Amino acid sequence: MGKEKNTLWSFGDSFSEEVINVPGENLRHKYVREYLNGVPYKTWPKIVAEKLDYNYENHAGINGAKFKYLGCGNSNDSMFFNVNEQSANFKKGDIVIIGFTNTGRYQVPANKGSGVWTILPNQEFGLNTRRYLENFIERNENNYYVHEMMQKFKILETLSKVIGFTIYYWDWTQIFENTPDINLDNWILQQINLDNNINNFYMLLKDCEYYKLNRFDKVIKINDETDDKIYDSHWGKVTNDALGDIFYEHIKKRING
Repeated sequence: MGKEKNTLWSFGDSFSEEVINVPGENLRHKYVREYLNGVPYKTWPKIVAEKLDYNYENHAGINGAKFKYLGCGNSNDSMFFNVNEQSANFKKGDIVIIGFTNTGRYQVPANKGSGVWTILPNQEFGLNTRRYLENFIERNENNYYVHEMMQKFKILETLSKVIGFTIYYWDWTQIFENTPDINLDNWILQQINLDNNINNFYMLLKDCEYYKLNRFDKVIKINDETDDKIYDSHWGKVTNDALGDIFYEHIKKRING
């Protein structure tokens, strides 16, 4: 009997969802259909899992647990609940990747107990809209909420040491740039750039072949790939492929010692 494969687990918001699992029709589906010949792009954690020959579990965004009372959303609290739900399944040698989202996002019970709202800008929440959006702004601007979030994940860090799995944190909002006093031990960008203090995705990407050839001066999103014909700010195939290669090389070196 061959050795059982380890698993790479991915948690996060819509930046970590595999588009193939997102129901309905949206701009990402349109991008896949019109610019990728109908072949869905992969997020960088899935690319890393395939290169490592690991099993792959995605519990990000829409792929997370749908709780009766806690809902299913794209807040950091939601992904924390999803990690908790799966934590009993983490094994020695597994990799757990957590892509944090905007700290302004938070969850509240909807009116009359009819579900859960994730508070996002440019949305309506009835008579509570102004109060909720003021809270959204406050949460974005106050570093208290970053430290509150990281405190919740300390128990996962302890579990990882007991069980023997590895945690990698990342986020598309660059939380760590705005909060220099948080502990960066598990943050993959900080690990890769420990010696030269590079703290953003572009400075990583600018040296990869695709970015050098095209002289990009920013992280490429779907709207950039399509010359704004599809105005979606998620990363598409270009950036996920590039980050997949970069992060795979780092993770492979760590596994091999």
